[in-house]
This record gives sequence, structure tokens and C-alpha cells, in this order.
Amino acid sequence: MISTLVNSLLPLTILLSLMLIIRQPLRKSTDANTVYNLWLVIPLSLILYFLPVPWQYLNELAAIESQSSLMQQYLVTPSQNINQQLSLDSLLGLWVSSTWILGFIVLISYWGLTQYNYRKALKLVLLMDSQYQQQLNESGASTLAIAQSSHIHSPILIGLFKQILVIPEDFDTLYNSEQQQLIISHETCHFTQYHMWTNQLALMLLALFWFNPLAWRAYAAFRQDQEHSCDQVVLTRKHTQSRIQYCKALVLAAETSPPNAFTLLSFKQNGEQHFMFNRIEQIKQMSKGLSAKSTMTKVLKLSLVTLVSSSLLAGVSYAGHQLHQDGGAKKTRHKK
Repeated sequence: MISTLVNSLLPLTILLSLMLIIRQPLRKSTDANTVYNLWLVIPLSLILYFLPVPWQYLNELAAIESQSSLMQQYLVTPSQNINQQLSLDSLLGLWVSSTWILGFIVLISYWGLTQYNYRKALKLVLLMDSQYQQQLNESGASTLAIAQSSHIHSPILIGLFKQILVIPEDFDTLYNSEQQQLIISHETCHFTQYHMWTNQLALMLLALFWFNPLAWRAYAAFRQDQEHSCDQVVLTRKHTQSRIQYCKALVLAAETSPPNAFTLLSFKQNGEQHFMFNRIEQIKQMSKGLSAKSTMTKVLKLSLVTLVSSSLLAGVSYAGHQLHQDGGAKKTRHKK
């Protein structure tokens, strides 16, 4: 397991660095949805990196057959120095493995405990007949349960197998009617696009590579791009007045809401006020971009993004194939 993580560090670091560099310029030239979907390249690349390609077995078989006639037996007597070196390597490997496992367990336990305590503190009251149920039904989220809590000031989405939309008790007084509908639409977007499950995958990758600082930065950027994507989905066909109301709701949420648990989906993302204002700025750019971009320009830019994604996946797959091939050659040499 440790060797697998070590071998994947280089391609992962390259992909994360590239994604962090291009995400903001790409969002300005295309749209937030495209940038968010581009994050899918990361897990797909890791899978392709270690996934054996069909011709790999043919190459290994050919190499074994070509060397079978040349194989000879050697008697090797290890010296004391070699034995000592092997012992040191084993101790070092044991220490690295133990440290990684400890970090992985601590993170998973901490996130699970934080989620459990936060949900327990909410003291949810399920709403069987909510005024927002019709909006959920029209948005394709009829199975989403609605609850109320006096311990939050902005709606949040919790749960995994049974997801619940939690709204504050003073939701009607904090936000006007249009703002309420826009906020509910934002949380519904998270639900219908399975963001809770996507975030679990991202958290698992983060726990696996907890020792890589770039993974933490990438996770934060991924969650931000997710919020930008939902903002775009909600406001794509809205008029200017609705966009203004949406921005006012963001400001109000930033001023009144305390920080949320690390793993939750909230209209206010992780309590970061500067990011809330960044979302407002992005909404302004979004309204300008929608009127300025032609259909042909969008198609060309999306084609470019697709080409870049395909090139990255193909490059990573080839690198992984070379890794498997080198590993197979080493095993063949060791058997001689």
C-alpha cells in the first residue's frame, strides 16, 4: 500500500499543481461547471495510472519467453552488511507505514466524530409538511427530507444515505421570499448532483494523501469550485434582480453564520467570509460572460478542455504502463 502511494505521488502532484494553476483562468474563459467537472480527471488519472493495460501482459509474456532460454541459477551468499541494510530498510518501512496508518485513522475518526457531534448538536425537528416541499418536488429532489434547527443561520445539507435539508428556525425572518427560494435551489443542486457522495470520495483521497500539503489545498479549491458550480446552476436563467438578491443572501449568511463542520454542505461554505465575497465577484463575472460569449466560442473552449483532459489521462496511463513494465523487468531480473 505504501509503495503504491509513493509511486502515485509524482503524477498526483503534477495533476494537482496543474489544476490549481489553471482553475481560475479557465473559469473566467469558460464557466464554473466546466472547471468543477475537470476535477474528475484526478481520480480517473490515479485509476488509469495503476490499471494494467491489455498489452502489458503480452509484453511481459514476450519478455519472459525471450529470457527463459538464458535463465541460469546463481548461488548468492549474503554478507553481514547486506543483512544489516535489509534490517534497517525493514524498520524504516515499518515506521513509515505505521505513521501513515496512524494519520489515516486519526483523520477518519476526527471527521466522523465531528460530523456526529455537529449533527447531534443541531437537535433536528423534522418538518412533515413544509412550504418548500413543492419546490423540492419540482427540482427533482422529492426524496430529500426537510428539518429545522435553532442552532444554524443558513441552510445545510447533511447525511449520506438519508440526506436531510436543514433550515434555520428564523429562515423566514432572515431572508426574503426570493432569497429563500434561491438558497433552497442551491442546496437542491448539491443533492441532485450527488455532491455529498463526491465529497466523500474527495475526503477519502485526502485521507490517503494526508501527508501531502498540496492535497489539502486542492481539496479546499475543489469545494470552492463546487460552490461556484452550484451558483451557476441556480443563476443561469435568472434575471439581474435575482442575482442581486442572491448576492445579498450570501453577504447576510457571511455576517450571521458561524463556521460549519468541515465535511458539511452549506450555503455558507465552511464559514469563510472572504470566499463568500469571492463568490459574489464570480457571479458578477458570470453575468457579464453569459452575454459576451458566443456559442461557437463556448464550443471551442470546451473542446480545448476536453482535449487537455484526454491528453492528461492518456499521459498518466502511459506513465503507469511504463511503471508496470519497469516493475515487471525488475522482477524478471531478480528471478535470474
